[in-house]
Amino acid sequence: MKNKIVVFIIFFFIFGFTACHSIYKKQQALNDIDNSAFDPQKVFVYDGKLYLSYSYDDDNFYLSAQLPDKGSRQSKKNAVIKAFILQKIPQEVENKGKKVVIARDILQQAIEEIIIDKAPAENNKGVIVLTGLKDVILYRDSDGEVKVCDPSRLPDYIEVEHKINKRAVRKNTYAEIKKLLVKRYPAEKRFVLPLDTVPLIPYIYVDMEKDITAAVQLPDYYQLQKESSPLGFSVNLFYSFVIKSHVYALVKSPFTSIHRLFSTTMYALYSGISPQIENIEGGAPPLYEGDDMMDIKAFERYLDLNISEEKYKGRARILIDGTAFFPDMIEQFANAKKSIDVRMYIFKADPYSIVIADQLKARSNEGIRVRVLLDEINAVLNWTKTPEQLYSKDYVMPDIRKYLKEGSKVKIRTSLNTWAYVDHRKMIIVDDRLAYTGGMNFGEEYRYFWHDMMFAIEGPIVKKFKDDFKQSWTFSGAGGDFAAAARAVFKPNTDYEKDAEPDMYYMRILYTRPSSAEIFNSQIEAMRRAKKRIYVQNSYFSDVRILQELINARARGVDVRVILPEENDNGIMNRNNIVKANIMFANGIKVYFYPTMSHIKAAIYDGWACVGSANFDKFSLYVNGEMNLGISDPGFVEDLNNKLFMKDFAESKLMEKEFDISAVDYIMSSLAAQG
Repeated sequence: MKNKIVVFIIFFFIFGFTACHSIYKKQQALNDIDNSAFDPQKVFVYDGKLYLSYSYDDDNFYLSAQLPDKGSRQSKKNAVIKAFILQKIPQEVENKGKKVVIARDILQQAIEEIIIDKAPAENNKGVIVLTGLKDVILYRDSDGEVKVCDPSRLPDYIEVEHKINKRAVRKNTYAEIKKLLVKRYPAEKRFVLPLDTVPLIPYIYVDMEKDITAAVQLPDYYQLQKESSPLGFSVNLFYSFVIKSHVYALVKSPFTSIHRLFSTTMYALYSGISPQIENIEGGAPPLYEGDDMMDIKAFERYLDLNISEEKYKGRARILIDGTAFFPDMIEQFANAKKSIDVRMYIFKADPYSIVIADQLKARSNEGIRVRVLLDEINAVLNWTKTPEQLYSKDYVMPDIRKYLKEGSKVKIRTSLNTWAYVDHRKMIIVDDRLAYTGGMNFGEEYRYFWHDMMFAIEGPIVKKFKDDFKQSWTFSGAGGDFAAAARAVFKPNTDYEKDAEPDMYYMRILYTRPSSAEIFNSQIEAMRRAKKRIYVQNSYFSDVRILQELINARARGVDVRVILPEENDNGIMNRNNIVKANIMFANGIKVYFYPTMSHIKAAIYDGWACVGSANFDKFSLYVNGEMNLGISDPGFVEDLNNKLFMKDFAESKLMEKEFDISAVDYIMSSLAAQG
């Protein structure tokens, strides 16, 4: 018996050692493939699959990937196809496979041609070039030489003028690639182009016959490295939420701490008595067919008297999705002359966000004053987020606060989370002349994956944004309540009407702050006054009172339409949205589901628009720090209607029947409603 046990242990040890050694060899092989250290022995296509044959350290294996079908949506989008390892394949597959040529230097030559073609004609000018992994700047220096760099490495004498979008870059590059391939290999149809600059993507596959282009992605062979350990994360979380946000906050800001405790308690009581939904009896009536809308002047007077008189002149450009916002912001950062102030709920530490951080650091070292105000708890929670983008083996996810300060003059402060308060506002101010606000944080999903919206705002209202930032910056320092009070008393008066231009219009600033629910109250009143249309797009839709007012509006014949994301980033909210969608659908409200995650917070009530950072959940409406803009300028409202709502209605799926709902969905909806 003992001999059998010994034999088993020896066998298990040998088997385990052999398996581990084999895995290690595969990892080494993939690493070398990723670094273009050696080529495949043979490449071929069989039955819609790409095969690459390798011999590595006396070990033979294959990489295989499913190719997109000709004419498919995936092929038209220039897909990424994920390869997997095969130790063996049937001999027939290799014998009958169609040859694929390894075309070296073609990709580099094509890119060089595109760079020369797209570079600015004038010296000292630059353009932002959007790519699938990062945004770079193509510029012509003072000697006329064309160069490419990260935004953080841009010489300060270069003026950035415009952008070249990803689709144009891709289209032009692939057109140039195909032209070069035809010239060099006139008789061949299928190619792989080695690529050594993108992590985990060693090849581009091109099929001239089927008009397919796809990036070949390796299997994951390394794990994400993080600067902080799990223990370090736990310690930081406790320190941030307990020590800093409650003990330290009570010392430096005793009045605010008590006020937030009172406000949170009142919110809990208020949400605990949420009303039951009253459905429309006998079905929803026909839609109102007249042209009358709410009396905007009367509504604005109501807001002046009952909600807020804070309205200032400006004009806004609508920036929908990351392809519009981030290049615009990067250009403004590059051209900043005096200052950059950033107030951000989430500043992630993924590879794309690091590009933004590097640019802020570089500008601070060039004499631009850079201040970054972050929400405390989210600066810690960033550690738990794994990037969706491809990242290199050497990438280490840092603590974003520490990273921003290292080797730079960037100043960092955080808004503390006393009694569940979070600062959910997003505000970027450049040179006191331009501000960005809306729903986007700094993160790869906002740049590449999610549907979201920001506004680029000019005019006297930017002075008010700057005053708000200064007040919050002062409050977030060691002086807390006392320093903020002193600043409020002694700050000089600002002329908010000065420098207004003829085409500017009033924008009303609406807040959610402890004991102040301006965003909620103003929209409730707008819902009650609307006669013709209410269009809403929001990702987190849990407030029962908002839902009831939408039902009441539909009962008056108002055309009520709501856009929700098809898939939410929050599981509880996803189920909550389904429950709320059924209620709206049953009451004649048109519910649309946007095909990706939509993070937009926008609404139109007849001729009044409300846009900004606030969700339709109870924390955004009663507890968080939030800021929306109420705008009744006809040009802006129609622009928002056409660029956002009409476009998204067309791209979204209209709900045609109720969802099947389980008891779990109702429980989740109840949790989302927070009472």
